[in-house]
Amino acid sequence: MINKYFTPDTEDLCIGYECEYNYARAYTDEFIPTTIKFKDEDNIYSDELTTMIHLIDDGAAAIRVPYLTKEQIEAEGWYSNNNFPIEKFKKVIEVEVDVEVIYNYETHYLFITIPGKIMFVEPNVEYRSPKFSGECKDINTFRKIIKLLGI
Repeated sequence: MINKYFTPDTEDLCIGYECEYNYARAYTDEFIPTTIKFKDEDNIYSDELTTMIHLIDDGAAAIRVPYLTKEQIEAEGWYSNNNFPIEKFKKVIEVEVDVEVIYNYETHYLFITIPGKIMFVEPNVEYRSPKFSGECKDINTFRKIIKLLGI
């Protein structure tokens, strides 16, 4: 059976991070879906991130993150051609410019390309310029990569 979750490094946790959190490991095995917030329900500044990290470091709490899924990628506005376990997604970012994402669910390898033109080799030849190639285990990392690339 393929594991559906991994334990992130505490250094990766930040405001907006989506995970599943077990706040009382000694009393329950239940993990609750959580997004680390800057403010609590009453719109008051919270120290939730620091509290979580302290509890995890002390062994009182646990955290896990689901591996990236097709549904999560599609929810971010990408569409697919259904080639599981290696799947290709596309998204139009400008008129007639589409970005291509290839994701391998088994190795968690992400490859992002953007079309371009080679001006001096052969006119009108399209190629796909690689913009990112590397591991991407979860939706948090996927969002960060997309944001850093400006897609």
